[in-house]
Parts: sequence; C-alpha cells; structure tokens
Amino acid sequence: MLINSHHGHVVQPPEILIFFHIPKTGGSTMDAILRRRFPGPKHFNGHVGISMSGLAAHSREKIEAKYYALPEARRRAVSCVMGAHYPMGIHTMLDRPAKYFTLLRPPVERVASHFFEDRTLPHRTCYDQIKDMTLDQYIDSGLGITPYDNQVRLLSGCPELDTPWDPDGNPISALPVDSRHLELAKRNIEEHFIAAAPLESFNALLMMLRYIYGWGLTQVMYVKYNVGADRAFKTEPISAYARGRLEETNRYDTQLYDWAKSRFAEQLKTLEPQLSRDIYRFELINKWAQRAHRAAPQLSKILRGSGA
Repeated sequence: MLINSHHGHVVQPPEILIFFHIPKTGGSTMDAILRRRFPGPKHFNGHVGISMSGLAAHSREKIEAKYYALPEARRRAVSCVMGAHYPMGIHTMLDRPAKYFTLLRPPVERVASHFFEDRTLPHRTCYDQIKDMTLDQYIDSGLGITPYDNQVRLLSGCPELDTPWDPDGNPISALPVDSRHLELAKRNIEEHFIAAAPLESFNALLMMLRYIYGWGLTQVMYVKYNVGADRAFKTEPISAYARGRLEETNRYDTQLYDWAKSRFAEQLKTLEPQLSRDIYRFELINKWAQRAHRAAPQLSKILRGSGA
C-alpha cells in the first residue's frame, strides 16, 4: 500500500487498474510487465483492430462490446485493463470501480519518436505519404494530428479534439487545444489517476505500483520493448527547425508534462528514503537482466511478458 501525499490516506489497489497508454511513452514495456503481474484472466486487452482515430484511441463502443462479451465469471476476474490505446473515460463503462495510471513524455521527443515509428509501419494509413519524409517535412504536411498537443487531447477526454484519418492518406485537422482542455486533463488526472509519471521516472512509477500491490523487486524486471523508433534519433537528430515548430505546437502538452512531473515528484516524497534505496537495488538487478536476456532468449521471453 502507498500513502498518497496529496490527500494523506492509504492507497489500496483499485478493483480495476487501467493503464492509459499514450503512444511512445514506454507503453509496450509497461504492458509486458502488466501481463506478467496480471496473468491470464486477470487482465483485459481492449485492442479491437486497427484504429482510424487520429489519436490512435480505440472505439469505446467496440471495447465495451468486447468486455461485456466475456462470460460474467471472466469479467469478474479482471483486475487490470491494458494492451490498447484507450479513450479517456473508459472507466465509466466498467462494472467495478477503476483507477488509471499513465506515463507522459516531453512532447518534442514523443512526436519525433511517433513519426519515426509510423514511417516504418506499412499498415498505417499515411505510410505511403510519410515513408520517405523527414521530420521537418512531416511537421509541415498536415498528415496527422500527432504534432498538436496530443497528450492533452487524450487526457482531456474531449471527443472534438480527435478526428479520423483520411482513408486516402490526405491531410487532416482537428480543433486546436486551448487552456480549458489543459485544465480538464489536469482534473482527470487528479480525480481518476493513481499516478501520471514522466517517462524518465519509469522505475519510480514501477516502485509505486510495487508498493501498492506488494510485488517483489524481481517481479518487475523488464527489457525495453519497441525502441526501434528512438534509435532513429542517433542517425536523424531533431533539427532546430523541427524542435522550434514542435515547441510551438505543443505548448499545452509542455505545460501538462511539467505539471505532471512536479505532481509526481510530490507523490514520491512520502516514499523516501525507502524509494531511493529500492530504485538503486532494482536498477542493479535490472541491468543484470538486460545483459542476461541477450545471452538467454528464454529469459527475454519472460521479461517481455510472454512467460510466467
């Protein structure tokens, strides 16, 4: 269990924990950990095929239909919802109380990583248009709403901030984000989230979940997953032009990220000094796991969530 620094009460595990996976924020790595900690019927994966949402969120109606198609006993076993990009508000469709957690990322790096990945995925609607583009060209192309305050768009839960991809891969646009949407995103985090952590605090977030659920250090070891797009930064760094444009088009995302980072730091204060000691110990054993998995494929399979 965990003491919540904002309200001074003990945080018990929610009946259902929802991982709100924002694209390119370490979500595939986190999903692998959650599959191990909530095996088999304990987790529900709301993936319902390729999403045509500009925000990559899956259809609430299809997710709800998939969830309620489960036998009642199977639904009652679910204690974690993960594995898909969910629309904000998905907790209201569940049959038991639920809380979210999420990871946020500095918006310039997140958008760039998202673009580098999209450029390698032939199933994406815009693939033919962007596969040979540079990041600079993509930002000016209008092909997608990824460069425009996506984290606020997702966390505010406002449907008008999303728009479907054009089936022919033409430019798309959605309403711009404003300060009202930023405040809605903050309110949602305050009211419905156990934590919204910056990506660089991934291990601290793991320790927080570990305290809530009573997991051992070795039970949350991991190898990083789906990192190919981020390797592109080494060969194709973000230009000054792209950085400037993305800072301009992600003003509200930057404010949300900074606010969430500060808020999460406050949450962690009540966990010290044990937290720092546990992070140090965890990072030592996880470095061992990173090395070992390269020599032992079966260990890699387990850490990626495919094993026990």
